[in-house]
Amino acid sequence: MNFLVSNGALDDPDELRRRAKRDGYLFFRALLDRESLLNVRRQILELCSKAGWLAEGTELMDGIATPGFKWVEPHPEFMKVYYEVMKLEDFHALAHSPSLLELYGKLFGEEVLVHALIPKGSHTTGPAQSSSSGILSPFTV
Repeated sequence: MNFLVSNGALDDPDELRRRAKRDGYLFFRALLDRESLLNVRRQILELCSKAGWLAEGTELMDGIATPGFKWVEPHPEFMKVYYEVMKLEDFHALAHSPSLLELYGKLFGEEVLVHALIPKGSHTTGPAQSSSSGILSPFTV
């Protein structure tokens, strides 16, 4: 599949919004730091390898799956690795990249707040008030 590369429209928010609406996606090359991405890839692939998901005798960074591997969400073995990935600070840091924050600001026409999403099926207590700070938090576990 050939993706329409949108780097040339980075300074044209209206065009970015038109493309997103028309195509259902925006594709960019080199928007994020390559070394940061490779670092996160390595960390995730290490978790996959530890779980036995990667083919033995292959290079970690090639990410070649074990033949016959079929675990997907919500399989418990998949979810074990998924929750470990969600603990990776470098994974979450990608969302705070200055280039992405700038892009989000252009797309939405205002500053954005990057925050974690609660995975489907997670158990929380719902909105709760902290007695010490008086701050409401929907993420209390």
